[in-house]
Amino acid sequence: PRMEMKVMTEIKACFLFAVRYRLAMNDSKFMVKTQINPFWGEEEEKG
Repeated sequence: PRMEMKVMTEIKACFLFAVRYRLAMNDSKFMVKTQINPFWGEEEEKG
């Protein structure tokens, strides 16, 4: 059971980290786009 608990804790930690990372990335991207240049995404698509 000891090993199982360790694995579960690691999986939980990784999951929480991934969720937080994704939220942070979404927030920063949104803020950068709206604050610096609202048409940045469209220009990026054109290349």
